[in-house]
Amino acid sequence: MSNTTLRNLVVGAALALLSLTLVQFYWLSRAFDIKSTQIEQRLQVILWHTAQELARSQSCMLASENPIYKVSNNYYLVSFNCEINPDILEYALGKAFQQEGLPLDFEYGIYDCDTDQMQYGKYVRQGSQTELPQNKPFDAYLEGHSYYFGVRFPTLETELIAEMEVWYYSVFLFFIVISFFAYSFYLLLRQRRFSLAQKQFLDNMLHEFKTPVSILHLTAQVLSKEVTTARANTYVRIVGEQSAKLEHHMNYLLEHLMLENKIEKALQKEVLDVGLFLKELVARYQVLLRLMPMQGEATLDLHLCPQVCLVEADRLHLENALTNLLDNAYKYQQQEQGWVAVRLEAGAKFVQLSVQDRGQGIPQKALAYIFQPFFRVQKADCHERKGFGLGLSYVKQVVRAHRWQIKVQSSLENGTTFFIKIPLYTK
Repeated sequence: MSNTTLRNLVVGAALALLSLTLVQFYWLSRAFDIKSTQIEQRLQVILWHTAQELARSQSCMLASENPIYKVSNNYYLVSFNCEINPDILEYALGKAFQQEGLPLDFEYGIYDCDTDQMQYGKYVRQGSQTELPQNKPFDAYLEGHSYYFGVRFPTLETELIAEMEVWYYSVFLFFIVISFFAYSFYLLLRQRRFSLAQKQFLDNMLHEFKTPVSILHLTAQVLSKEVTTARANTYVRIVGEQSAKLEHHMNYLLEHLMLENKIEKALQKEVLDVGLFLKELVARYQVLLRLMPMQGEATLDLHLCPQVCLVEADRLHLENALTNLLDNAYKYQQQEQGWVAVRLEAGAKFVQLSVQDRGQGIPQKALAYIFQPFFRVQKADCHERKGFGLGLSYVKQVVRAHRWQIKVQSSLENGTTFFIKIPLYTK
């Protein structure tokens, strides 16, 4: 992944998270406003029924068509045309609340025209409030009205928040999900920085060692022509062989680092008869098997489908990928005679290549990591097996560059099978 792609991904993810957060807050605010409006409408209905019941009980008329005045969100005044009986008012309020089904605590006050002040009435408990709030003066007045009462709802905000409980839980869960996503993204970026630092370190180290090793190898070649004693010649030969081996390993690592994430751009695809291709590959590999230091006879079986199967692929990279699979199959054989089978199966739109062995197998917990660079299954003899853990990583890169599919099945002591699914070529 290039820096530009990563930067665009980070910016896009940040904008997406910000947009989701704003949308969540918007809908939470909308839900709160809607719930507040609904409760306000219910309170208006309750006070209207209370005023009607009070007028009917005291045989007087309402002061106007709409006698209800909103002072604040939790405080209302209701005008009247005659003196107000506190007992009848409390009864009417309780009855109206019961009919509406709104268990909300309230307190009321009645205007005293003799003292020109609001007289506190009573706090009526209906909801779940456990502590009585402190009495506050009814400090709002209706100019031009001689008879009116005020009703305040001290627990209105608490009850409103309680009814919004489901929304608050959803917001809480949303932020938990966002937090996990952000933390995962942070881990991804940290892992990428670590991978880049690892790659840069290997690249710098290999380039620093390449020149001294090359000079050492050339020096050994020159000395091999000038030494005269057998003992000195043996030492020079050992130095030359080991320096050549080290140089080969360094070149292999450098080649892998250069090819990483660049195979797709370097592909030179052509139409291949995959059956004929496998015949040629197996024939060449069988020659190499005779030179391998196996304990017994190495066997390589080839099973092809009868029909001709054409695929579009890079011949060089496909051959290298299959060779890596064959190398691993024989490297980890545990029987005296190594056996590997290569199969080609054809379907309606795809062909499937498989490489099967009867080796040690791979633990299930390690299958998810075998295609990572430098990963090797930790076993007692892992250091006896030569390699850097780059073969399967290369295979995965080749498959991904061609947009194919690869999967693996393995069980301990029973061997491993790799499957590569390739689409058939269509003109």
